[in-house]
Amino acid sequence: LSESRSGYVLQWSMHTGQHAEGSSISSTHSVVRKLMAQYTGKGHEVYMDSYYTSPVIACELAESDTGLCGTVRSTRQGMPKCLRPTALKLRSGDDPVFVRKGKLLSCACHDTKRLTMLSTVHSNACVQKRIRTKKNESGFRTINRPVCVDQYNNFMGGVDRSDQRMKTYLFPHRSRKWYNCIFKCCQLTCYLLSAPQDLTLTAFIQDII
Repeated sequence: LSESRSGYVLQWSMHTGQHAEGSSISSTHSVVRKLMAQYTGKGHEVYMDSYYTSPVIACELAESDTGLCGTVRSTRQGMPKCLRPTALKLRSGDDPVFVRKGKLLSCACHDTKRLTMLSTVHSNACVQKRIRTKKNESGFRTINRPVCVDQYNNFMGGVDRSDQRMKTYLFPHRSRKWYNCIFKCCQLTCYLLSAPQDLTLTAFIQDII
C-alpha cells in the first residue's frame, strides 16, 4: 500500500503461503482488509488493479468511509452481467457505458483496449481527451474518457513508482534471499523521509554503503 504521489510505502504484507482454510473471505479480500486496517474511517480513497478489486471489497470499504476505484474483471461476482464482452459489444471510440447500484458505479469503455472499472467515489461524468491516432491526417482524435478512468491513471502510480525505484538499483548479482526486498523497501522509505531534496536516490544509497 503506497501513497499515490511520492510512492512512500505505508503498509506491506509478505506472502507466506496459502490463505487460511475455512475463511469466509478470499485471500485478496484478506490482504486488502489487512493493509487498509489503519486507514479506514478517515475519508481516504484507494486505487487498485483488477487482481484485488471486487464489489464485495468496495461495499465493505464504503461502509468504513473509504472510497475505492479500480479496474475490475467483468466476471467478478456481483458485477453487472450486461457489461460483459459477451453481452455488450464495444468498439474503439464508442461512448462508455455506466451501471449504478447504490454506491457502486460500474463502467465499461473501449479506447485502445476494453476496460471495466468499479468506483464508489465517482459519477458517470466524462472528460474529453486528445489521443494519438494513425487514422486521420491530424494524428489526433478526441475521445470521451470517464472521470474514474482519468483519476485512476493519475493516482494508481504510487505502487508502480516505489517498485520502479526499488528495482533501479538492485544488487549486481542474483540472489534468492527473501530479505533483500525488505531492505530495499526500508532504504526507499528512509530516503523519502529524511533525505534532503537536492540529494538523489543514487547518492543516498552510496552514502549508506
